[in-house]
Amino acid sequence: LTTLLTGCLSLNNSATKSEAPKQVSPEHIEKMRTLSATELPQYADHGDMYAQYYLGNKYAQGAEVPQDMAKAKHYWEKAAEQGNANALYNLGMIYYSGQGAAKNPELALNYFQKSAQAGNSRAALNAGTMLEAGQGTIVNIPAAAQYYQLAAPTQPHAAYRLGMLYTQNSADFSADYEKARNLFQQAAVQGDRIAHSALNIVQNYPPAEASDLLRRLNTSI
Repeated sequence: LTTLLTGCLSLNNSATKSEAPKQVSPEHIEKMRTLSATELPQYADHGDMYAQYYLGNKYAQGAEVPQDMAKAKHYWEKAAEQGNANALYNLGMIYYSGQGAAKNPELALNYFQKSAQAGNSRAALNAGTMLEAGQGTIVNIPAAAQYYQLAAPTQPHAAYRLGMLYTQNSADFSADYEKARNLFQQAAVQGDRIAHSALNIVQNYPPAEASDLLRRLNTSI
């Protein structure tokens, strides 16, 4: 996957919810982000999901408190119960990586899917990757494509992966080299290194030859 657990913790104030029973101001979210580990519990223990999310981050990072993944997981679970997209993502990473709990690909995928549906594009990329590879589920290319599509606007590698799917003609997902070329170009412009090679192939080789070259390029997901 694209991000290790320790790489997803220094998040900004982009935490989102799948449902919003009440409006929360950006100022409140920023306040929770900047509170100390001693100040956050008074909000977290009264149900503030942003405080729960950021307090979970503190425990995961060992920032101002001793590192404690059990407590991090506890607070992320509280935030996730309220639909916090980033807490859902972090729980997915826990179960994918085995940092903080036993590895559980099925549960990891479930959390990534929920996080993606709540607006986290990294979770959408990870869900697409797992669905394409059959991790935690059976291989499901159409579903993988849907999650890559969700992630593609902000995740260059998702655009690349979706482009690759459009070059692999299968019973449940038809090839479309024009879409593939556009997606490779999008991913390349956004900085995905592998996409440059894929774009060069589809621009300079006929489909039959390009398909073989892309298959060689596609050595890992």
